[in-house]
Amino acid sequence: MLTPRKQPVQKRSVATVAAILEGAAQVLERHGTDGFTTNAIAKRAGVSIGTLYQYYPDKNAVAAALSRAVRAALVERIANAVEGARGLPLREGLRLLATVALQGDAERPRFARALDALEDHLGLYEEGAAINSEMTAQGVQFLKTKIKGFSAAELTAAADDMIAIARALADAEMRRNAVLGDDLVERVVSLWLELLRSRLQLSPRGLVRHRSE
Repeated sequence: MLTPRKQPVQKRSVATVAAILEGAAQVLERHGTDGFTTNAIAKRAGVSIGTLYQYYPDKNAVAAALSRAVRAALVERIANAVEGARGLPLREGLRLLATVALQGDAERPRFARALDALEDHLGLYEEGAAINSEMTAQGVQFLKTKIKGFSAAELTAAADDMIAIARALADAEMRRNAVLGDDLVERVVSLWLELLRSRLQLSPRGLVRHRSE
């Protein structure tokens, strides 16, 4: 069962659940999936095992809740970045989006790798697809402000590919234990621009369509 036993309502219970999830994140970051147990999570969170079980039936439910929280935070960061990127030139806007999209993995790569492994183990594919759809929609909103004359379907396909590119490069870097820094951001942005020019048949200047409408 991957659902919580109950949702926090009062401020104290909200803080308790937040502590449990951060404790879970720290256990994953330090000990990986092998050390991911309810006892380790409770100890790291500073709560009793009984308190943990009030909210979650087992470690898999904790992992699922942690995954949802991380994904929701990512969507919120992307949405805020899109708002900030609207007033920037295309390349600068893409750089802001790439920086924010890679931020979580860059700051806590060991945690990100371990959480990915847990998500695969738990089969959270539908939830992952839903989050990707939300990020794609945010990407489309940004592209609409920069590139005119394209259908929603065309922009959606381009945004989908942009997410796939960023994810693939980040995963490859983490497998090599490389630092996810400015160099990776620049590579992602360059590939995004090439993708947009190729898929949407844009001129090298990036905003003019080759084919006639």
